[in-house]
Amino acid sequence: PERVGWSCCVADPETGRIYAQGVCGYFCCLEGDTGKVVWDRSLHEEFGLISTYGGRTNVPIVFEDTVLISSVLVDWGDSEKWGGLARPAHRFMAFDKATGELRWINGTSISPYDTTYSTPTVAVIDGQQQLVFESGDGGAWSLQPRTGQPVWKFLMSRMGANVSPIVLPDGRVIVGHSEENREGNSMGTVAMLDGKLKGDQAGKELWRKYELMIGKSSPVVVDGRLYVIDDGAKLFVMDLKTGDLIGKKSLGTTMRGTPLYADGKFYV
Repeated sequence: PERVGWSCCVADPETGRIYAQGVCGYFCCLEGDTGKVVWDRSLHEEFGLISTYGGRTNVPIVFEDTVLISSVLVDWGDSEKWGGLARPAHRFMAFDKATGELRWINGTSISPYDTTYSTPTVAVIDGQQQLVFESGDGGAWSLQPRTGQPVWKFLMSRMGANVSPIVLPDGRVIVGHSEENREGNSMGTVAMLDGKLKGDQAGKELWRKYELMIGKSSPVVVDGRLYVIDDGAKLFVMDLKTGDLIGKKSLGTTMRGTPLYADGKFYV
């Protein structure tokens, strides 16, 4: 009770069941109509889950017959079966959504800077299902949600990256952060990537704009324009194709939530 759990409960419309993660790493599946526990796992005890400042915890993603959850993991009794987990990394775990059985486990760079609370986006890009997310190693990554195998990565920040990426219908991906960039000495970035590429995307951005501190609030796309709000609550309107600035407006002093667009209006 003394720490804040940043995760959200997630419902599976196919079964009516609820998936929830507590700040201590307790992960459970509940019957939506009764609250009865169907299965549960202690991710801290079983997999070495780490939750740091404020209890940063990731949001579950239901995909087909699995439920995926991630954290920085740092050892597990059966770790050799999964290639060894003794060194920390931001890793995803895929559980059978009906039984809680572990299907696969895989992660990003070893010894990440931080934990992360970026909610992944699952989308078909160039005919392939991709799980797109920002990572504790300061990068944006894509994994195959059925297997956990990496598709591409884009390392950009010297701290954990927390924005939830946007995947456009044509496979372009928008990411951002508000920490120190890996190159130079500027803080913050917004970038557009080509999600159809494979491997390391360093230097292959479609466009990238520095010194935009988009670290907490996730971007929104409407009618060919990109709307981002920095950590200081300044709204920036950008051309989606080029990243060029169209306009900006001060909204307040601090921004954490993601804006909602509905009925021709932004709710912030």
